[in-house]
Amino acid sequence: MFEIPRAGWDWWNLSHSVIVVVIAVILTCINLLIRKKQESDQYRPNTEKSKQSHIAIKWALFNTITTTIIAFAIRYTGVNPLSPVKYICDIPFIVFLCLSQLDYRKYRLGFMTYGEGVVEGLLYGVFCGILSAIFICIYLGFGNPRALGIAAGSAVIVLFIFSIIGTIISLITAAIFRKERTI
Repeated sequence: MFEIPRAGWDWWNLSHSVIVVVIAVILTCINLLIRKKQESDQYRPNTEKSKQSHIAIKWALFNTITTTIIAFAIRYTGVNPLSPVKYICDIPFIVFLCLSQLDYRKYRLGFMTYGEGVVEGLLYGVFCGILSAIFICIYLGFGNPRALGIAAGSAVIVLFIFSIIGTIISLITAAIFRKERTI
């Protein structure tokens, strides 16, 4: 029978719990999106900036879930984590950043200025960094409780990296996706 290699501690039982939680979160997000879409197919402009952060949080959650699944797949397939395969997690980050900006533009009835696009990308990068930092602390904290200090330090670094990369990429994509109203 096929067995997945186990680490020195009981990673296998913990990973089942994490997978169940990830699947539950994915199904909940899909259910909320379907319900939201059924309630209103028409997006309305809103002067509140809170909606912009809601859109960024939604796509950051999708990115974190996707990246988590990819990270577990890399771990369990036995691929060397130092190989170039690790860069595959950057693809969902860029794709979801673009989708975040497009979703915000759709929310604004098809119009988005360059500044709004950059802010949306910055918010997305910050929220991705926060969620990834939480994931790193949980992942490394359960694996080795003595490494929690290292996990906290690397979580802060990841937060800054995601924020900077999100800002740089959003500077480019905001220029592509912007569409301003003509007077």
